[in-house]
Amino acid sequence: MNKNCCNELTTNYYIYNNNILLTKGVNSLVESVNCQWLIEIINSVFVEIHQTTEGFAIVRLRVNNQSRKQGLPSADFFVDDGYIVRYWDDQESGTSFYSEEDGAMCQLIHKQHLDITDFPQNELVLYFQYRETVNKMPQWVLMLPQEY
Repeated sequence: MNKNCCNELTTNYYIYNNNILLTKGVNSLVESVNCQWLIEIINSVFVEIHQTTEGFAIVRLRVNNQSRKQGLPSADFFVDDGYIVRYWDDQESGTSFYSEEDGAMCQLIHKQHLDITDFPQNELVLYFQYRETVNKMPQWVLMLPQEY
């Protein structure tokens, strides 16, 4: 995975705040399924992502339709450093993912359980990549995988 090729196709961004930009695809997703709450969660762990990764992270939301409260499913929100192929559930620490690709462990940056969600898809994957700015402020672009 080339982690240095971000934004060759996308040049217009939607400003979420000074540190986070959304691509057209992510902005459309947020508007169409009303999931501003997901961007708020990402923003709440922004500092952790910025300080822990080398400029690239993968954000995942997995909806659990088997677990329901108030008629809505629960979900798990993960952020990792981008080397995941298959989730490995480490019951003791909950801190690792396993990559079948090269056998390497990658870092789980953040994990959060959501008791209820109205997100309509079973799973969502977003890429989050650092980009250099003129004033050296940390700025990250949140994008759909096909926008990478």
